[in-house]
Amino acid sequence: MTPNQMRYLCTRSELEDYVSKRLSSLNKRSIDAWNSRNEAASRSQVNLGNITHETLVYIASALNKAERASASQRTVSGSVSEDSSSEE
Repeated sequence: MTPNQMRYLCTRSELEDYVSKRLSSLNKRSIDAWNSRNEAASRSQVNLGNITHETLVYIASALNKAERASASQRTVSGSVSEDSSSEE
């Protein structure tokens, strides 16, 4: 989805959910788990609720691009591995 589509088709709640899930996936830890650790260490909590709708669109767009770059990088490295094994 493009940023313009996100602005008009996604509610704030949907964007928050998407950003939260993608960040949790990349970080290998959910926001709830992160906050539990922060609470035990007396640190402040992670909260996406204070972020503006446009900032969520910006973050979601960046996460989409990171996902595409990661997928294309896996494809390229997979091709290199296949090419080098066929030479042996």
